[in-house]
Amino acid sequence: MKLAGRAAIVILLVGAVLIVRRPSCMLQVVRADDGEVVYAAPTWAGERFITEYIHSSDRTPVCQVWEVTEHCRIRLVSESYEWYGAGLESMAAREFSLDGNRVIISGYTEEMDEIAFRVAYTVSQRFIMPDREFLLSDVAPAGSRILVRIRRWP
Repeated sequence: MKLAGRAAIVILLVGAVLIVRRPSCMLQVVRADDGEVVYAAPTWAGERFITEYIHSSDRTPVCQVWEVTEHCRIRLVSESYEWYGAGLESMAAREFSLDGNRVIISGYTEEMDEIAFRVAYTVSQRFIMPDREFLLSDVAPAGSRILVRIRRWP
């Protein structure tokens, strides 16, 4: 009886872990022109992904850190770059810091349903997801729009 009782406790604990760790959201990368989902992965509130690219006019490397919110939306956590100029964040309401030669902007609070990217003709745009990284140009032709969105887990 003691063995059966222990086995039941183990089964209950494993089940509880699976229920608690059940994904609440689905992260999707979608080609806007035809709606094809080119990447999808379960995700949880608090999980992060990164976008990296070269800014088109300032030619500085940009790194953006995004987070899945508890409402299955997207929030920009921070962005950093090596040069400060036109087209880069300049709102006084944000937090600015320096890390070596990089400017880091944080303090964003806005939540979005999706973010849109245009696949560049001249520079690489890298997505770093929890389980995979890829170039936008590998999933859609240059000039096309890509949407990153979060959906509730089915």
